[in-house]
Amino acid sequence: MSNPPPDASTTLALANLARDRALRTIAVPTSDPDVRAALRRLAEPITLFGEDPSLRRDRLRRLTLARQEAQEGDGDVDMLGGTPEDEEEKEKEEEFYTEAGPELLDARKSIARWSLKRSARAVAFQRNIESAFTIEDHRAVRNGVKEELKGFELWGSQTAPRPVSVVRFPNGYANRSPDVLAVGDWSGEVRILSVPDLETWRSLRGHQDKIRGLAWHPQSRGLLDSKDLKKQPLDIATGGSEGSVHLWSLDPQSDEDVDMTADDSNAKPTPKPQSNDLTPLHTIQPPLDPDPASRAIRSLSFHPSGEYLAIASEDTTFHLYSLHQPPTIPTISLSPSASSTAPPLDPTNLATHDAHTHAPHTLTFSPNGSLLLSGGADAHGRIWDLRTGRTIMLLSGHMREIHSSSWAPDGFRAITGSADGFGILWDVRMVREWARLPLHNRGVTDTIWFHGNGREGVLGAMNGHVGGNGGGDGEGGGEGQVPAKAGTFILSAGFDKELAFTSPDDGVPIKRLQGHNGHVLSCDVTGDGKWIGSGGYDRTVKIWGVSS
Repeated sequence: MSNPPPDASTTLALANLARDRALRTIAVPTSDPDVRAALRRLAEPITLFGEDPSLRRDRLRRLTLARQEAQEGDGDVDMLGGTPEDEEEKEKEEEFYTEAGPELLDARKSIARWSLKRSARAVAFQRNIESAFTIEDHRAVRNGVKEELKGFELWGSQTAPRPVSVVRFPNGYANRSPDVLAVGDWSGEVRILSVPDLETWRSLRGHQDKIRGLAWHPQSRGLLDSKDLKKQPLDIATGGSEGSVHLWSLDPQSDEDVDMTADDSNAKPTPKPQSNDLTPLHTIQPPLDPDPASRAIRSLSFHPSGEYLAIASEDTTFHLYSLHQPPTIPTISLSPSASSTAPPLDPTNLATHDAHTHAPHTLTFSPNGSLLLSGGADAHGRIWDLRTGRTIMLLSGHMREIHSSSWAPDGFRAITGSADGFGILWDVRMVREWARLPLHNRGVTDTIWFHGNGREGVLGAMNGHVGGNGGGDGEGGGEGQVPAKAGTFILSAGFDKELAFTSPDDGVPIKRLQGHNGHVLSCDVTGDGKWIGSGGYDRTVKIWGVSS
């Protein structure tokens, strides 16, 4: 007597059992970033609403099994449903390293020595000075900073011929606000404006397309503090969408360029409006893709030593240039006027990194100069160890392209701002996401983690940043000191036409500044926290200050 055929429910149960058994044999990555990457390669959503990492791995298993079943035995497939051609393509995309030349090797050793000395000074400061402050001292300073930030309002505005893409203050000042603000726009022109009246002091015309990258040299002060100070041979670097990078010096051509006739001997010099244009000291043409659409310079960043320049371009690469040959790392000094005269410029491309699958939009060096953060249109960021050339951390968490980044003064935290409207704080020591801040209702275009005077992180406190009224003009080590204000707030700009102050300690919004009529594309804050500059799609440059 033969057994009766199984009914429909039994057949379904057996099929489900066989499918579950097959699912358990599918090997998928255990790391959530790898799972997201695998889903992206399958052209599937990397996450669904309410989906945690375990559910995401289960979904990847089901998709992989479905693709294997669809193959119906037509060729071998890998664990992610790929063909041998896909496997070959994946091998090409794997991370690889090449042997460094002698120039790059010397540069890595030089960067390592410089960063170790700088880190030793930071540790000594934290041990000898900062450790004396209590939690109540830090809390009182942060509450005071929040009250000061709430008093910011619009001070002035200046029009531009095209949308303003980038604004930056010089960062070489130790004890006062800078006199000038650099402004780059879509016409290819960079203007140096006086602060706070926004009068044009210099015009830098050398680019044929939009200004995307602009960076001040770490030792540049924009103007000379007095006539007897040594001139800085390099002040600013600019990059345009035509694919060239210009290096400029803004040292006055004559004493008539700077007004030194103030009655007060301690008064700072003020720039006089100039009609003459400057010519670049040197032009760098990075080895870029021949396609004009891929030649645009997206970001520039000077190494804190001032000896190296990082250049990001639309062709998905970034380049590390040595500005002098051989590199001459200056001695770390608390006095901004003590730096020696640098040798003539001789830019040399030390390394080219294939950083991202899409264009990198932001590059920033860590305060001690040992690390470089890059973020791109592929919604990923990377942290590179410049002493070895290796990627030490992958920043995966944004849903859309990363537009900006900034390091915390402590050197082990960083923030990335994305078109998804969030700013993600990263902890390099723990190699993980630390916090997620909803900075803007729409995309984030720029983020600045306040560094205090000198933009030297905790070393800024050694330049008179401890103790302090305002931005801190105490000498350090005396009675009545308070903790440094460096790192107490984050300034951001967004597509929602607003600027925002946010506390990095608890993620609480402090204040939002409204005044632009279009997307705010860039922002910056002076080292003493007195002025804020912003520029946007409404073709205006704006200066913000405390009402009192």
